[in-house]
Amino acid sequence: KPAALTTEQMISVAEQAMPTGAQERFTDEEIRMLVEAGAHAPSGGNLQPWNFLACEGHLFLFHDLERGYSAIDGGGLVPAIGLGACLENIRIAASSIGVGLNISTLPLPDAQELIAVISKDGSIKNIVPDPLAQWIPQRCTNRKKPIKRAIDDSVLRAMADAVAEVTRCEMHTVVDAEARAAIAEAIASAELVRVLSPIGHDEFFGHEVRWTTQEAEATRDGIDLATMELKPSARVAFKVASDPATMDLLRLWNGGSGFKYATRGSVTDSPALCLISTDRNDPGAMLDAGRAMERMWLAATAHNLAVHPVSAPILLAHNVRFGGGKGMNPAERDAVIRTFEEVRTRFKVGDREPMFLLRLCHAPPPTARSLRRSLEEVLHFYQVMHA
Repeated sequence: KPAALTTEQMISVAEQAMPTGAQERFTDEEIRMLVEAGAHAPSGGNLQPWNFLACEGHLFLFHDLERGYSAIDGGGLVPAIGLGACLENIRIAASSIGVGLNISTLPLPDAQELIAVISKDGSIKNIVPDPLAQWIPQRCTNRKKPIKRAIDDSVLRAMADAVAEVTRCEMHTVVDAEARAAIAEAIASAELVRVLSPIGHDEFFGHEVRWTTQEAEATRDGIDLATMELKPSARVAFKVASDPATMDLLRLWNGGSGFKYATRGSVTDSPALCLISTDRNDPGAMLDAGRAMERMWLAATAHNLAVHPVSAPILLAHNVRFGGGKGMNPAERDAVIRTFEEVRTRFKVGDREPMFLLRLCHAPPPTARSLRRSLEEVLHFYQVMHA
């Protein structure tokens, strides 16, 4: 596992990418406001793989490889989606205060941990505030049981329009019951591969889940068990499943049907499934997909809809297709690719690249919301000493 990104490393990289010439500068207050918006973004396992350095009135967004690392994410898609969402929140928030931005993404080929250099651009006039800005603090994952009510086409169009603001990104929607059932089976099968994989099991139960409110408040990251919306009996089963020995038995018996049943039901009962695709697969496209995902999610939030990411077929297949399938045995790789192809077929994406999948529904408010690390933990100020 990579080491945590240090402030000294960030400074060293930032000095190589420092904007030159007569540049405008952010105030410290503007930087704090932008970072706070960025840090509201969703991320895989709520692990929040971002760090920020403010230097000379510019803002540098970094990927903290330790936080963004997964042994079954060889292609790096999971953190890229979160970092793209973070970047989009910053752009949206800047528009809300009339500040123009110059964003240079992945500026240093030899330092891929530097995701973006964000500078203030005073030459951009008549900035229109993005209406999605007000929903940034409200957006959250809601795993509540769906209320069986259709979603208006006008709402789905508004979400698709929000996605289309990001170049080369598209939203695809499935509402047909038979197709939803097939996709639900694919998602459940992929989730089962993850939870039965020793590496996936350890990452989820050992590193992502926060078992108590106290633990969630202490770390301010990970998945608070309260957000899982589990019934008491399911909580007991979940705790039992966290024991690797239990999963060894399930694997031996080719079991785990209970896990598939729970996942399948929530997806099948959701009236719409929405997928983000791009026209290619590279680091920039993955960031763009994250930006599009956040816009889609914020638009859904604006219409008081519940959103729950269910991207396992895409994320695990990305590891097989672009990361060598590390952490999986051949049977698991084959199973994952089958689920991925089912998703591709049902969403009719053609030769486009699926990047993110969510279920959409009407539902009661969530029991709890995932927490975020403090501004003091994610934002570091550095002043260059001039001779």
